Amino acid sequence: FGVALIRYDLRVMNIDKVEDGEPKISTEQRLDSILNESTFSPLSVEQWLEACGGFSFFQYKLVLLNCMIFLTCGINMLFPVIFTQRIISELNLNQIRADFASGSIFFIGYTIALPFWGSLNDLSRRKICIMSSIIMFISSSFVFLSPSYPWILATRCISGMATSGLFNTALVLCFEYCDSQYRPRCKAVFSGCWSSSMFLLAACNYMLRHISWRFLVVAQIPSLFTCILILFYQPESPRFWLIVNQPQKALQELIQVAEFNGASISIDVSHAMMYPELYIRRSIASVSEESDAVEHQTKVVKEVSNETDGSDEETSDVEMVELSQSVESLGDNEVQRRSVFDSVRILIDAKVRKATMAIGFVQFMGTTAYYGLAFSMRVRASTFGDKLTGSDADVSSPSDQFKVWSVVSSALVEIPGHVLMPILANYLGRRPTMTLYFLGVCICSILLQTSVFPTIAF
Repeated sequence: FGVALIRYDLRVMNIDKVEDGEPKISTEQRLDSILNESTFSPLSVEQWLEACGGFSFFQYKLVLLNCMIFLTCGINMLFPVIFTQRIISELNLNQIRADFASGSIFFIGYTIALPFWGSLNDLSRRKICIMSSIIMFISSSFVFLSPSYPWILATRCISGMATSGLFNTALVLCFEYCDSQYRPRCKAVFSGCWSSSMFLLAACNYMLRHISWRFLVVAQIPSLFTCILILFYQPESPRFWLIVNQPQKALQELIQVAEFNGASISIDVSHAMMYPELYIRRSIASVSEESDAVEHQTKVVKEVSNETDGSDEETSDVEMVELSQSVESLGDNEVQRRSVFDSVRILIDAKVRKATMAIGFVQFMGTTAYYGLAFSMRVRASTFGDKLTGSDADVSSPSDQFKVWSVVSSALVEIPGHVLMPILANYLGRRPTMTLYFLGVCICSILLQTSVFPTIAF
């Protein structure tokens, strides 16, 4: 549904619309004009993606791949919804030990591993996705082979560590191929797949209700398929190649995007691979710094052209190498390879410290509210389900059927929020949308804890 929504938007929206009275030109004409030697301004990644077909078939493929990734990550992160009660009854654990083994230790590993994966992201986005997906599948599967409680803790912790790497790296990699206007739509599609993991968990738990909890390992089958899909279809980010000063590989990725989308790019590929700095902008600095870089590059080109004026000979390879090295030295001064710790220092800088603290607090409260509601299935099912059935003794009793329905209904009620989020985010803005959602959380949470709904106070 989400992919169909994006395709509908592409049909009804004129991507090359006329703005400020400028004549409408095609992306190929825009590419030719930008690469014209009179201005000689290399393309940014955003301009290259637009010239390569915009949000088209390559991005559809990437969205579908990330849908599978979000489904598998949701299965592992929301697994306590069904896992806690099973190990309580079959391993004779108390509630605190069961909650810690199923949920708490997972998110402890998730949090601890974030700086580790952040540092490794400077090495490769794609390789991180492959490695973390394999570790997640193996560790999550070994949970069901654990001979004792400490082994469950260890495997769930490792699973949380691997999930944090796959979840965050895949999301960033996908967004680096998408324009900002499509990111809310993509996130809505991913969140829908996240919610779908609850359907799968509820189905597995209900069908395997009469046999051992170890057979719940079948819920890890999507993780195996995700490993295979990532291995064969996950691309590398062109922005990553620019960060590590490898513009040739960034151009190769973008040319592959153009071929997949069926877009025609009128450039000499061999020449572009030899002098990539003349075709793609390596700067990730501010707008003023980018304009200075373009001015410097134009000056260098004019100097080279002035030296060759009046001569019938083409610019020699030596001169082109000198030009490429001059532009490369400029890019090296602008493009800095930062570690995760450097990024943290930037986030706590006085200029952005307030925003960092606000976003961190919002994220903390949002996740606390979400997982608090998601993991309270046991309380809601036992308090309300028993009122309906009067029995909670048998695994197949109507009360446990209600527990399954409680999981399913929790996923269903998330769908309207996923559908409305991209619409509100693009038309109202990010901050008003976030404020509106949190206001709804506050109101509903207060109402659920009062006597406004005495019958369904669960």
